[in-house]
Amino acid sequence: MHSATVKLLSSCYMKVQKFLISYFRVKIRLLSLFSKQKAGNAAFEIFCTPYSRFFYKAIEVSNAQTLNYHFEGLAISGYRWGEKSSKKALIVHGFRSDARKFQHFALQLVAKGYEVYAFDAPAHGTSTGKTLNAITYKNFVSHIDKDFGPFDAYITHSFGGLATSLHLAEVPSNHYIKTVLIAPAANSQILIEQFFDEMKIFDKKVQEYFYDNIKRLSGKNISWFSLARCAPHMHGPVLWIHDLSDRITPVSDAQLLQQKGYPNFRFIFTNNLGHRRIYHDENVIAEVMNFL
Repeated sequence: MHSATVKLLSSCYMKVQKFLISYFRVKIRLLSLFSKQKAGNAAFEIFCTPYSRFFYKAIEVSNAQTLNYHFEGLAISGYRWGEKSSKKALIVHGFRSDARKFQHFALQLVAKGYEVYAFDAPAHGTSTGKTLNAITYKNFVSHIDKDFGPFDAYITHSFGGLATSLHLAEVPSNHYIKTVLIAPAANSQILIEQFFDEMKIFDKKVQEYFYDNIKRLSGKNISWFSLARCAPHMHGPVLWIHDLSDRITPVSDAQLLQQKGYPNFRFIFTNNLGHRRIYHDENVIAEVMNFL
């Protein structure tokens, strides 16, 4: 795509994003005047909706077989690279992303003898759906593992890292599984607090009703949705790569978990790559391939 077009699309996206934030702030504030519960429920729906999908643009996929899959009544788009192999890898993308952005990993994994799979999560890419939450994404990864796995390796980014970790924490005898966590969404509590700040949701009752949705959907408290809880149950080799300047998923959670000293976890910290450029960096890609 021409650089001028990219800049134009980026500018349009930023303007729409600012408009949506302002709109949602007003919507939640007005709803809270009449019903704290409705305001909390609306905030939760906004939190789980990838509105950037409006700007989704198809990217050509190289050397892949297209897969059509169904999950909880949704039509899911997926891809498979490589021939049938004794080694399988699954790529799990983040929120507001899609599988095709990670095909550069797939091509190199095939060269290493892996059969590689990647899917657009519900409400992402060309898959259907409107919202995505952590429990749904965890269940989605578990279904993919059941129908296309078992997988010997996972390459994940951001929200995909949390979903995969939630899944692996429930997989018995997972000692053989290698997991790559690139800028994972390690602490759901912090991400929600960041959302509250962005949306200016300071009313404690509205916040309580927001959290009620999590309890209703999963039966779990927010602390359950964290890498800190999952880590002791992930017994296979884990490579965690995080940028020190990441503004989306704080690096502090990686540093805190590093202090726990889990022998199967290895941490790499980068500089000035942010949250998204990190998975395109040649050094990061090389580290991932060496690990796998």
